[in-house]
Amino acid sequence: MTLLATQITDYAQTGLAQLLSQFQGKPAFGALVQSYLNRVQELENAIWEVILIRGIAASEGVNLDAIGVIVGRPRLGLDDTDYRVALNCQILINRSSGCPDDMINITTLSITPGQIFTYQEAYPATVLVTVEGIAAFNIPVLFDNLFRGKAAGVRLLIILSLQPAADTFTLSPFPGSPVASTTLGFSDITNPGTGGYLTTILVG
Repeated sequence: MTLLATQITDYAQTGLAQLLSQFQGKPAFGALVQSYLNRVQELENAIWEVILIRGIAASEGVNLDAIGVIVGRPRLGLDDTDYRVALNCQILINRSSGCPDDMINITTLSITPGQIFTYQEAYPATVLVTVEGIAAFNIPVLFDNLFRGKAAGVRLLIILSLQPAADTFTLSPFPGSPVASTTLGFSDITNPGTGGYLTTILVG
């Protein structure tokens, strides 16, 4: 069972309420007890300040760099927002065996919340991750996270469809009759500004 720590903010009130009946209603004794409990509260607050500063979500700048040293992930020029993503993923990577669940969890943390992606495995020893939609996340961080998390000897392919599906390059189905399109196929001399957007493939 995992117990989550929570900050206590009412040492004085709780302590005074728990005094034995013979000590309640005695201002001098109550003030003495409260003076000690106030010092305990100050210590509690200081401890939680350190905890929050050392937490990835609230840390900034050099404090994030210190966490990076602990988990083994240098900043490499990332801003704080992208570096938090890298650090959270690195914690998973440090315990990753490259199994599907690990790779899916790493991908989920690396992309925009709610963004659609698919995970597939192919022969020989290949992991294929396809992310759909406009990339509002750091693509190099996604690649680095998955590359670090995959098993040794496994090839990584990341397919990024960075445009809406309606604007993505599409080939005519085969076999079958060619489908004429002025917007989703190749551009040509007559219409150089038309054509579908090509997907991006990253290999690692």
